[in-house]
Amino acid sequence: MNIEEIIEKSRPADNSRYLGWVCSYTPEELLLAAGFTPYRLLTTADLSSGSEAYLAPNLCPYVHRLFAAGLEGKYDFLDAVAFVYSCDAMRRLADMWDLYLDLGPVYTLDVPRRRDRYAKEYFRTNLLEFKDKLETLAGRQIRDEDLANAISIVNKTRRLMQEIYDLRSENPGLVSGRDVLELARTSSTADREKFNHYLEEFVRELSLQNRNNPGNPGKKRIMLYGNAVEEESIYTIVEQAGGEVVWDDHCLSARHFDTPVDEAMDPWQAIADRYLQKSSCPRMQGMEERINRILQNIYTYNCAGVIIHSLKFCDLMQSEIPRLVKALQDRQIEHLHVERENLAEDPGQIKTRIEAFMELLGKKQ
Repeated sequence: MNIEEIIEKSRPADNSRYLGWVCSYTPEELLLAAGFTPYRLLTTADLSSGSEAYLAPNLCPYVHRLFAAGLEGKYDFLDAVAFVYSCDAMRRLADMWDLYLDLGPVYTLDVPRRRDRYAKEYFRTNLLEFKDKLETLAGRQIRDEDLANAISIVNKTRRLMQEIYDLRSENPGLVSGRDVLELARTSSTADREKFNHYLEEFVRELSLQNRNNPGNPGKKRIMLYGNAVEEESIYTIVEQAGGEVVWDDHCLSARHFDTPVDEAMDPWQAIADRYLQKSSCPRMQGMEERINRILQNIYTYNCAGVIIHSLKFCDLMQSEIPRLVKALQDRQIEHLHVERENLAEDPGQIKTRIEAFMELLGKKQ
């Protein structure tokens, strides 16, 4: 079983109904329970369009790419789109999507930035209101058994993906960073039950290979942290420069798949709790907690250095980088900050910087 087979065999049925989503704080379980295939909106290339005629040029390039794809008709198959108020740029994207793209209803979900009891109760109320809207769109009720089944399916995906991240951290040579990113992308657009079936087989094969083929201890172990990494070039450059990304913490990585929904609780409260308790990103309160998590993972996975990936104009991410850099410097942990705007920008510059970083790590060893 290889990645291409998993992608091909996990494709949704031709008569599937798709509901688009963007942020990791979108409760996939609800979309699935309503009978939709949750389809995460992602881009792997820059698109030539007039998105700046609608959106301010100093908004996140990820937002511009999504709107450009919508303008070019790449999401015409969607029944609706669900946005989370994760940042100002996403709020503006939701507004413009609703005003200018005739792609079905646009739903917005207010996710608290706090994680206390009151925030969880508030989020549960929001989820129940979202449920009513999904039922109207789907033309059917979301039964308790539908939601329980959806929770079980998504939890299984999380467990299997976490197993892959753990196997790669133990033996990075088993599967490339590019392939793990492709699996993460596929998990967010595929038929979930089919994907789980084939991913389970893939995990069994990786586990067997891990027992028979120990890793290469000579390569530099790298942690990748930051904004969503939509395509694989950073992973490939690190691997070509003699390193291995053994742990990644971004919107399409282990951070997205941690913390299952508690299947023994009231499902609505359990979903609310899970999404507020999972490893947080800079949209949430708790900067110190995030920095401590990053440091702990650096030590847990024996990382020689950290690559911080940020998107230009992401104010939330940029506001935390100085504190993170100071924490790394205080502990003499080498780091490299890579800020990107366009996916098509000169890869040679990023390649040169990462190669120099890997050379620096080699000298310190």
